[in-house]
Amino acid sequence: MMEQFPDNSTDNIQSSGNNGNNGAMDNWIVEYCEAKIVNRLREIQNDLRGHIYLVCFDVLIKHLGPKWEIKKNVIWQHIQSHFEREFHYPDWCMPVKDNSWLFVFPSLAPAKACAKCEEIFSETVHFFVGELQYSDLPIFEVNVEVASKLTMRQCNFKESDDEIKHIAPVASNHKFASVSITESIRVDTALEPTFRVKESTLIGHRFSPNIVDIKSDFVLSSQKIALLDPKIIEDIQIANIEQGIALLYDLPANNRHIVMVVPATFHTMTSARARGKIISEITSAAAELDLKIIFELRELSNVPSHRVTEIVTFLKPFCKAVIGNIGTDMKSVISAKGCGLDGVVLEYDRVERSTEEFNNYLKSLEAAAKLNSGIFLINGLENIQQIEAISNIAGISHACIINVKP
Repeated sequence: MMEQFPDNSTDNIQSSGNNGNNGAMDNWIVEYCEAKIVNRLREIQNDLRGHIYLVCFDVLIKHLGPKWEIKKNVIWQHIQSHFEREFHYPDWCMPVKDNSWLFVFPSLAPAKACAKCEEIFSETVHFFVGELQYSDLPIFEVNVEVASKLTMRQCNFKESDDEIKHIAPVASNHKFASVSITESIRVDTALEPTFRVKESTLIGHRFSPNIVDIKSDFVLSSQKIALLDPKIIEDIQIANIEQGIALLYDLPANNRHIVMVVPATFHTMTSARARGKIISEITSAAAELDLKIIFELRELSNVPSHRVTEIVTFLKPFCKAVIGNIGTDMKSVISAKGCGLDGVVLEYDRVERSTEEFNNYLKSLEAAAKLNSGIFLINGLENIQQIEAISNIAGISHACIINVKP
C-alpha cells in the first residue's frame, strides 16, 4: 500500500513563466525545499533532456472533489504498481507535491518516454472515473537546472519535436552478464545499485548473482545450491565477481561511483585457491577503477566466531570494510558481534504487508539497527520509495535495490 512509503512531496513548489491557453505552460521554475530530488536526477550522468517528465493529475482531483482525499492513496499506489509492472531501476518514479508524479526514464528514447507518461495518465484516469474531458494532456518535460531548480515545459503531442526525438536513451547501469559454469548451470550477474540511505545517494554497485538451471531457465533455490559440489560453488562465486568487474569496466567512469560490494560465502573465502583469485582480481580492478571494496561474507550461521575473525582479519588489509550477511533474521545481528566485522547485511524478505504490518516491520528494523554499531546494509529492496521509507531509521546506513532481469 502507498502508506508504506513516505510522502515525497514538497511544499515550496513555485512556478513562473507564461501560462498559455487551457493551462498550457511554456516554462516553469520549480523550487524544491529538498535538493536531494535534484541530486538523484543528477545521478544520470548523460544528457537528461527528454528523459524526465512530470504528470499533473489536477483534472482527476477536480473531478473527484471531496472523494479525492479518500481515494488518493489508492490512486497513488495504482500509479506506482502500473509503473513497476514494466520498469525497474534505473527508471523510477515518485509523487511530488500533492497533485503530480515525476517519471524518470533513462532507458527509453524521449518519444517513448513521453508516450509512456501519456499511457499512465490516461489509464489511471480511465480506471478510476472512466471517460473524462480535458483539453491538453498535463504532461511536462523536465530539465535539471542549478542548485535545487527544475525547468518544465508542457509536452506538445500535436507537433513532433524532432530535436528531442533524436536524443538517444541513456545507458543503463543495470546491466547483466552470463557465463556457463557446467553444462547444466550458468551464472547471471547484475550490478545492483547501492545507496547511502540518509541522502538516498547512489554510491556504487553490488555484484549480484543468480544461479540458473540452463535446461529449465529457472533460478536454483538456496537448498539446491547447497547440494552442489563445493568447487562448483567456488567457481560460481569467482565467475560472479569476474562478471561484476567486467560490467563495471563497461560503465562510463562517472557512473561507477566509489564502492563495489563483493559477496562471497565464508567457505569460499576459506579456500586458498578461491580466496587468492578473488583478492587478486578485485584489488587489481579496484586500483584501476579507483573504487573501494566492501566484502560481504555470506553463510555465517553455525560458523564459530573465531573462524569468522580469522577470515575477516585476513581480508581487511585489502578492503574498506568486511560485513556479514545475516539473511532475513534480524535477531542474528547480535550473533555477528565480536567477530571483527564492520557491520551486517540484512536481506529484505519482500513479503507483502498492510500499512500496519509494514510499520511494525520498520520498528523491528529500528530495534535491530540499535544492536549494530557499524555498517547496516539492507539488500533486496525493490525501489527508491522503500529506501525513502527506511531513511529516517537511525543506524541503517546503506541499501541495495534488487536486480530484475528483463
